[in-house]
Amino acid sequence: MTGGKGRTRYDVVLHSIHQATEGGHGGNRRLSQVVALLRSSAATVTCSADTFGGSLAHNLVSVARGALPSARGAWGRFRSLRALRNSGAAHRLLDWTSIGSSTLLVFDSFLRGYEPVFARARAAGARLAIFPQNLDSLTADSIDPLTSKRAPTWFHEELDVLRKADVVACLSREDQWLLSLYGIASFYLPYYPSPSLRKELHGIRMLRAGIRKDRFVILGSAVNRPTLDGMKELLERSVALTAAAGACEVVLVGFGTERLRAADVSRRIRVLGGVSNEVMQEQLVSARAVICCQTGTTGALTRIPELLCAGVPVIATYTAARSYFHLDGVHVAETIDDLCRLARDFLCMEPTTPAPPTQYEAAVLNAIEGLWSS
Repeated sequence: MTGGKGRTRYDVVLHSIHQATEGGHGGNRRLSQVVALLRSSAATVTCSADTFGGSLAHNLVSVARGALPSARGAWGRFRSLRALRNSGAAHRLLDWTSIGSSTLLVFDSFLRGYEPVFARARAAGARLAIFPQNLDSLTADSIDPLTSKRAPTWFHEELDVLRKADVVACLSREDQWLLSLYGIASFYLPYYPSPSLRKELHGIRMLRAGIRKDRFVILGSAVNRPTLDGMKELLERSVALTAAAGACEVVLVGFGTERLRAADVSRRIRVLGGVSNEVMQEQLVSARAVICCQTGTTGALTRIPELLCAGVPVIATYTAARSYFHLDGVHVAETIDDLCRLARDFLCMEPTTPAPPTQYEAAVLNAIEGLWSS
């Protein structure tokens, strides 16, 4: 089954709990990158932004669907209403999807929630590709959608999902390495912003020329638990951090960070909370550096390559800098004390723009197209 110029023609059906948009959080932006890549090769790409939970009526219908024989014995396997709901919701999504031997079914998140439909997709002749944004089972407090186990006790269940894919492409080198320890071969596909977003980021780079850099910006979404915990670590060391910043202001920005406002901290670190694109641009234009601090987790921070494209240096803890240690403009701190020393002695040098991951994109597409060559 090949199209013009000898290329394989296949149809992509992508299911995600995220939306493939260039705005919003990193999950949306990563998915937008994946969709653009698939559209460069596939005959058609159909995307669905899925919701598993909903109204009482919606949940009851999903529970009933999960209990049907076509859900392959969900009650015996899962033994909870929540698991039945999630299994049933996944099957309902596939009920509305036309799949066959030319279909590539793609997932990127909530992988265990989608697992109940894998066998059904295989039976229809579809191939499976997974672009895991992270490993949910290794994210603090996350719960397995099918067994209600808490992280990290359902790690091996998530590994079993990944083993069922024909192609796996990881966001971070560390995730790729970890999967290899368990016999799961995968590709590395680093995040890179879209052409339109790169144009916006280049505009920030141009505005930074000749502007006085008088602040350090702590940036991230407080909805992300590892980022929130990292921000709390920085706030606990606000005296040392602001002393290291000297004449520079320290500002904390990001969705949901309003919860971190406190009188004893705000005198030293100004918490802006969620801001408009215009205010964010103002902060980045005058930033000496952006500070990224996370506790241990998987995946990779999409904001780091975006900041480098914008010409903004990054000071990051080693957990936040994962997969980006080699990039110009990323300054890695081993401890919070080390981070403060980097801020104190920091020379604001404009980083080079990271190169697009064309060789990694080509490797992933070749692997996908090869699924129909055997």
